[in-house]
Amino acid sequence: MTGQEMLNELGKRLEDTGNVSFTGANKLIVLNNMQLELFDRLDRRLLRPFETQSLSVTATDGVYKLSTLSPAPQPKEGRDIHGGVYMVRAESATPADLLGGNQLEWIDPEDPRINGWVNNAYLTPLTGKGYWTFDGIDTARPILKLIPTATDVIAINYLNRPTDLVASAVECEFDEPQHKILIDMAESQIWLSVNQQVRSEKAQARSDAAIDALNAPFQETS
Repeated sequence: MTGQEMLNELGKRLEDTGNVSFTGANKLIVLNNMQLELFDRLDRRLLRPFETQSLSVTATDGVYKLSTLSPAPQPKEGRDIHGGVYMVRAESATPADLLGGNQLEWIDPEDPRINGWVNNAYLTPLTGKGYWTFDGIDTARPILKLIPTATDVIAINYLNRPTDLVASAVECEFDEPQHKILIDMAESQIWLSVNQQVRSEKAQARSDAAIDALNAPFQETS
């Protein structure tokens, strides 16, 4: 659906096609807020329209500020995604056996092995093994850090932020089956704002069930 079509459908759900009770601008604000909520709730593998790859990125001394990526990563956490990033590959590296696009393995910033590798040369990762993490535990504006630090040219795969919907013929970026979920979520929020609890809960129940159904196959294979 386009942004305008989603607005029209939401207006029908709210019995407000003329934007009398709720302005079109307010409906768009709610729809765009729900885009971010849906982004957070869906499994990463259901968000292919937002997948972005940045090639030949130079990590000086093994460090790269994700804030310099364009478009910027949309923060998201999960089993296979951290700070919006879900894959880091080495394009060039020392030692040489990290060459050839080898995928680096995520390691948690608080993993005690990191201090050992940094402070004790005898505890460095096995030859040919590379890791990526964040510099510190705050992922609001994360700094990507590579281990070993000599791995300096990388490719980063991440998810970017959904583009805000507007009242136009521009299509919603989410996959088509997810458009009605967004409308259900927005309907629920707007009914709740005017204390229409029963209507809000019905719309919320529809969106919750649909999200659970979409995520289920990926949870089973996790």
